[in-house]
Amino acid sequence: GRGPYLVVAPLSTLQHWYREFSSWTNLNTIVYHGSAKDREVMRENEFAFEQDRPTNLGVNASYLKRCHKRNAPRWEKTWMVTVVITTPEMLVTDDYTELTAVKWELLVVDEAHRLKNHSSKLAVNLRDDRFSFKSTLLLTGTPIQNNMAEMWTLLNVVDPE
Repeated sequence: GRGPYLVVAPLSTLQHWYREFSSWTNLNTIVYHGSAKDREVMRENEFAFEQDRPTNLGVNASYLKRCHKRNAPRWEKTWMVTVVITTPEMLVTDDYTELTAVKWELLVVDEAHRLKNHSSKLAVNLRDDRFSFKSTLLLTGTPIQNNMAEMWTLLNVVDPE
């Protein structure tokens, strides 16, 4: 697929992920982190196409603004960012609603062992029906030690049904 892709990683690794995407791909990649104002500016200027920039679907900023005003689902919009790299904390704040509005091609969770608590806010949010991921990749170097409940929670994030 062509994206968009959501990478959820610890704060200490965000720049490493960004550097690797920049080195190995030509995908439009952003690190979605910072103050609430910084993130608002990113959503307004990095996520959607610029003013009157035509797309292959004939969608431009005027259309996107109309969608926003009528609260159209974000998946009706055309995105210019391909990869969004963010932290787990962004998925348990108000940004969660913004990020659920996108139909993601792929979710990558680095340090996925953080999801092993079934009732954690992060695990609950990633299982939310509003989040749409075509595929999910969980990465961890921390083994699960003979605990089926923890394993089930990880698998339930991959396939909530």
